[in-house]
Amino acid sequence: MRLFAALTTPAAVSSELAQWARSWLARDGVRLLPARDLHLTLAFLGDRPREELTALQTAVESFTAKAPLLAVGAPLLLPHRHPRTVGVEVGDAGGDLWDLQRDLVGALAGAGSWEPPRRRFHPHVTLARMRSGTELTQLPPPTPQLVFAPVAIELLRSHLEPSGARYETLAETGFQAG
Repeated sequence: MRLFAALTTPAAVSSELAQWARSWLARDGVRLLPARDLHLTLAFLGDRPREELTALQTAVESFTAKAPLLAVGAPLLLPHRHPRTVGVEVGDAGGDLWDLQRDLVGALAGAGSWEPPRRRFHPHVTLARMRSGTELTQLPPPTPQLVFAPVAIELLRSHLEPSGARYETLAETGFQAG
């Protein structure tokens, strides 16, 4: 099972980001993600054995944290050398997102045999995927100035299909009040 943990963005934020992406990315070679699929990945677990699923679900469902206050930043092309993904950076002035991500990664690592990658966490929301060789020649419009608190943390399964990934929620937890 191809799994990852992510923050769920509020529907209004996802809708506005999807509309912004459509305004300058609707073209051949670019597959726009629907608003319902927008999220901020906290940990990509990759292919995990079924035997670990219950422990990973429990790790997510029992995880507690306060919702960080997040802000949409600049457009982002990943990877930098040969971009295939278009998104927006997500900032967190208080550092709470970094603490949440670190703590969740620790909980997931303790729930099974998954070992976190050594690469640095780069918070962003992916908005589109580009076919190899697709180039963006038009500068993006300014990103929406959105500040938001995420809705939940989810453990998601990614089903890869010809039309793109389809996500299935396997576990979810809300945030502490306060």
